[in-house]
Amino acid sequence: MNSFDSIQKNSIFTYHFFELSTDALDAFDSQVDNLADKTAITLLNLKPLDQKPYNRAILEISQNSAVSESLQALVSKYRNQNYYKTNYQVVG
Repeated sequence: MNSFDSIQKNSIFTYHFFELSTDALDAFDSQVDNLADKTAITLLNLKPLDQKPYNRAILEISQNSAVSESLQALVSKYRNQNYYKTNYQVVG
């Protein structure tokens, strides 16, 4: 965590979890990668190391809990595929 310049006390970590269909994996990965290059917030596309290659998580690191419009648009495309999210705040 210390290697990221954007992480400060009170930073918000938001995990967006998806269980995707096989057809959606490549498109999802490509869209997250493109968005990560164009946004001021830190986005990481996380792929599981277990036997569930169809799962994905986006880790969003920001200074507030408001989801950017571009990320919200991407998430809304896949929200019907077992989506959930959780927020964490850096406290120390």
